[in-house]
Amino acid sequence: MKFYSAMISKISEITQFHLLSGGQKQLVAISSVVAMKPDYIVFDEPTTLLDLRNKRRVTQVIEELSQTAIIVSHDLEFLKKFDRVLVFDKGEIVVDDVPFVAIKEYIKKCRDWLISSSRYLSA
Repeated sequence: MKFYSAMISKISEITQFHLLSGGQKQLVAISSVVAMKPDYIVFDEPTTLLDLRNKRRVTQVIEELSQTAIIVSHDLEFLKKFDRVLVFDKGEIVVDDVPFVAIKEYIKKCRDWLISSSRYLSA
């Protein structure tokens, strides 16, 4: 919580938001939401377009949350850090399992989709 407090206190000092890096913007956004103390926080692709250092920082912040985090991500390495992963296909849950199993199934479904799609592309 100390990190969030420090982050929030620094927000008021920022006058040129356009000078912040993508990771800094993500951390400011996360800190702002955490300050509201919601029971759940939804993240949509929180590590997209971040460099490795900021990706690690954002990941660490999310892992340390006391709230339940719901994360939408295609970053399979990132998803390995969480308790449960859901895989959706056409709006329906097709896998609900631990990361290792869910990611393995997701990769298989992607591979199957590519194989079936290539039949149409080669015709």
